[in-house]
Amino acid sequence: MTENGARLYGSSSCPNCKKQESLFGSSAFQYLNYFDCTKAPMPCSNIRMVPAWYVNNSMYYGVRTTAELKLLSGC
Repeated sequence: MTENGARLYGSSSCPNCKKQESLFGSSAFQYLNYFDCTKAPMPCSNIRMVPAWYVNNSMYYGVRTTAELKLLSGC
């Protein structure tokens, strides 16, 4: 997904973001393009809520399964 330009926007204080992270596991999560909006607000200026996925030039809000992300990203 990283090679396809997918990005995940989240927050360290967001319970759903923690849930999204757990769906990947810490070993896979480290390879995602992840932006913590509490630490880096500039890339998150147009994000309405977190977690948010930017995949194939579209935004998807809320927790997404790995199967759903696979389909969206073409991975």
